[in-house]
Formats: sequence, C-alpha cells, structure tokens
Amino acid sequence: MMSKTNIHRAATVAAFMALALVCSSCLDVGDDSDTPPFCIHSTLPDDGEENVPLNYPAIVVTFETDVDPASVTDSRLVVRDASGAVVDGDVSASGVTAEFRLPSKVYFSPMTTYTVTVKGDITDIRGRPLSRCMNGDYEFTFTTGTEMSD
Repeated sequence: MMSKTNIHRAATVAAFMALALVCSSCLDVGDDSDTPPFCIHSTLPDDGEENVPLNYPAIVVTFETDVDPASVTDSRLVVRDASGAVVDGDVSASGVTAEFRLPSKVYFSPMTTYTVTVKGDITDIRGRPLSRCMNGDYEFTFTTGTEMSD
C-alpha cells in the first residue's frame, strides 16, 4: 500500500509530465541560440530510396523544430515526376512534420524517379526560414518499384 507521501509524489510527477506534454513549446524562451536550428531532420521515403510502393501513403519531411503550418503550401512542398511535371496532391503540416499525400485511389507510376523539393522559404514557428540552415531549397529523390504495399 502506498503512503500519502508516495501518492502525493506520484501525483506531482504525473501533473508535471502532463504539463510538459501540453506546453512543451511554451517553455522555450530566449533567442535562437537556445533552440535547435530549423533544419530537415529526415524524410520518408529516404533520399535515393528505391522500390518505393506505388501506393506509398505519404511523403513526410520531419524538421528539427516545429514548422509554421501556414508556410507549407503546395508551391513550397513540390513533388515532380521524371518528366518534371508537378504531381497533384494534398500538402499539410503539423508539429515537426510536413506531408504530401496523393488523392484517394491515385498511385505513383511504376519505375519512376520522383524529385521532392522543399522550398527554403518554409519557416518554423519562430519565423526562421529553412534556407538559413539548408542554404536554399532542399531536394531529395525516390524511385518507385512495380508493387503495391499491403
């Protein structure tokens, strides 16, 4: 059986953890020197990945810090096929990620290399442009295979 002291301690820890989850970005004070740079942390698919399924669910760009969702538009997160034509899709952003999704029941073409351009004027919630870290736009490619994923 837990003592009153242990119950109080557990409740205090739980309350602190809940506050930290709800208010993680509000704890950030000061200038840019105390925060990570606004850079790209990773992409899905990976740069140069091959045999990407034709029905790949979403192209995801993960940033080091929270992105400003209003700065992520279909002209700033652009997917092009091998001929350079822009691929139509839906773009969204939340937290540290930006996503590109094909419309429902539309798939990538088989054996095609796609280029994803992430424009340098996308900003984080502090207004810092991606170009500050990436020295301009960032591009990565992936190539589809011939199969659908399960």
